[in-house]
Amino acid sequence: MILSGCSKNKSKTPEIIYNDSAFIKIIVKEVSDTLEIQTNFCSIFPFRSCYYKTKVITEPGVYFISYKMTKPELVHFKIDKKFDALLQPADTFVIETGIRKDDSGQPKTFFMINDIFYDYYQTKFNQFGYYTFTDENIPASDYLMKSEITRQEYDKAASLLDKGVADNIEFLDENKTKLPDWFYGLEKSNIIYSAAYMKIMLAYRMNFDFHNIKLDLNIKFDNPEARLSSIYYYTISQYLFYHYCMTDSRQEGINRGIYLLTKTERAADSLLSRELYNYYITCSISDLYVIFCHSKADILRTDSLIKSSDYRLSDDQIRFINDEKESAIKTGNIKFSLNSGDKATGFYLKDEKDSLHRLSDYRGKNIYLHFWATWCQPCIKEIPAINELYAKTSTKQLVIINICLDDNRDKWKEIIKRENMKGINLICKGNWEKSLKEKYFIEELPHYTLVDTAGLIIKNNTDRPGNVITEISQLLDNK
Repeated sequence: MILSGCSKNKSKTPEIIYNDSAFIKIIVKEVSDTLEIQTNFCSIFPFRSCYYKTKVITEPGVYFISYKMTKPELVHFKIDKKFDALLQPADTFVIETGIRKDDSGQPKTFFMINDIFYDYYQTKFNQFGYYTFTDENIPASDYLMKSEITRQEYDKAASLLDKGVADNIEFLDENKTKLPDWFYGLEKSNIIYSAAYMKIMLAYRMNFDFHNIKLDLNIKFDNPEARLSSIYYYTISQYLFYHYCMTDSRQEGINRGIYLLTKTERAADSLLSRELYNYYITCSISDLYVIFCHSKADILRTDSLIKSSDYRLSDDQIRFINDEKESAIKTGNIKFSLNSGDKATGFYLKDEKDSLHRLSDYRGKNIYLHFWATWCQPCIKEIPAINELYAKTSTKQLVIINICLDDNRDKWKEIIKRENMKGINLICKGNWEKSLKEKYFIEELPHYTLVDTAGLIIKNNTDRPGNVITEISQLLDNK
């Protein structure tokens, strides 16, 4: 079996790199059958869903897999068997592998790894049955499976974790001379802080009062030696969450995200030195975008929070946050406006005579939606232009629908009569104002949207009626 892994100088202390990836280079020597290489990377800080990437290989060649990461992280592999390997940003981990037929003619995956970190983790796994305390089969795993535990069970589980920490550090010390100093510090931090994180989870299961009772975790909060450890930052974040935020569970969505960030950020700023705080807050802000932002309004609220706060971040950190923001927008399909070809959101609104109108009632005609309000003076000043547009297009296949977004019915009727407002006049009631503002991305009034005969957007937030007459006339003449 032959599989070899290598990377750049392993003794050099890695740096946190905000805008790069770790690369896996797969050199396939020979393939007598289909070779499948499975990988996955679970980032806990910044917190992300696990990313699964698979290569199905049918012929020799060179293949690549990459994962975005900011510091050394364990990536899970499966090539005939499962194993973990340590990857670093701006570095390439090289694997040589393949499939050949054995003496009996059966295909056999072959591999061998020549890597000090792989050797360490495989030896550790063989001795303990896990790579880290966040894996399965760890000490106290039976208690972590329960939804509730007693104080006695917590004490027993904590004792098992403490013994696990001592055993893991003893094993690490036995291998210290084979390992770079930076890796020794990283692995020791991973052991200590992952056990502390498990204690926090156990304390939560016994309804521990984090706010009023101190939980003895036996850790340093400000620990520069742990700066490369994801579980260090995650443990700090979870401790701050349970200590400062558990008393208020009423917040939801982006409100909850901002609440959590602002509450824990203040505590982190007082606990952590500048370098550690900067990484902590950079990842926390990116989490706010990725986890809590599901709409344009959420994105804008987060943008506003950042602009109003002085986090003193570097250009690389700001770029990292912006990249995560763009990823959240793309992944969540968050729109900042309606695009041409999008389906226009329907409505079910009443006119002056209480007759109900649907957008679908006007299928087959072009529609000019005019959103306004009785309190909006610029809207009222635009009504003569609406009437002029109506006069110039009334013999063509255009319907002007004036939608009043407030429910001041008396004033609405008064304005319609006084201004002799042409077109179909409808008024919002109940949740229609909020819904239409969100669906049509209305930020200021008046707002105009042009819809085609199939009910699809031609242009949202289109020009004012006085400026759009020529465009609409050309559109209708070409039909």
